[in-house]
Amino acid sequence: MPATAIGGANFAAGPVVYPASVKGKWTTCHNSLTAAESSAGNLAAPYNAADTNAVWVKVPDNCTRAIVRGRCDVAVSAVSQQPIVYCYAVYTDQEIANGGAVPSDAKFMRVDATTLGGTGTTLTFAAASGNTQIKDATYLYTNPSSSFDVSGAAYVLVLVSQKCTGLTNGGTPTAEVMFLN
Repeated sequence: MPATAIGGANFAAGPVVYPASVKGKWTTCHNSLTAAESSAGNLAAPYNAADTNAVWVKVPDNCTRAIVRGRCDVAVSAVSQQPIVYCYAVYTDQEIANGGAVPSDAKFMRVDATTLGGTGTTLTFAAASGNTQIKDATYLYTNPSSSFDVSGAAYVLVLVSQKCTGLTNGGTPTAEVMFLN
């Protein structure tokens, strides 16, 4: 009979109970959905991506899922092509400094699709008057994506596979991520 091992931590006081939900906030994960798209090579090897608009977002403790959405100026009146993003889980034991190099131990996994060839997450900006998307006095927000499992990652990275074009009165659209438990 094979040996048995206990995975994870063993607490003398009993099992650890985590909250059913975490208090999240929307955090910018990409600064320009209208900037240049990542190349097919960089989408396949995101550690090599030179996208200065991408933001490394640290996954908070006890968070297991994430959703993404787009944000643009509320005055948007037209969009020709909607942006499509790829979401990656990044595994590393090192901190990623702001603007710093990718740690040598970093490993990546695409988490918004089951394969690299998956279509990506479309962030659809509804530019028609009276649309049903959430907005405030300053911004219009796309409907959030379906949640995806961050699979124990330390960071999430979002790259653009198709940039947003023909955006009229929308400013510079960005992407945001929120982590969930």
